[in-house]
Amino acid sequence: MSLAERQLLFARFVDEEEVEREVRDDPTEAAARHGVPVAFAEWLAAISPKRLTSFRRSRAHKDAVRAGKAPSRV
Repeated sequence: MSLAERQLLFARFVDEEEVEREVRDDPTEAAARHGVPVAFAEWLAAISPKRLTSFRRSRAHKDAVRAGKAPSRV
């Protein structure tokens, strides 16, 4: 239940669609499996899927710009 465990689950939730699905399907089971409070897993599950998709697209574009593979929007 440490901060590091919560940060790790948050990062995996954002990065890995399988972990996102696991948390959304059963936050209680996911909390037990990852060693975080149930309230934290429920908080993750409450994040809008549209918001998460938007974040992923934005991050992918930023990474592409930094790699020189996409023009900057600015």
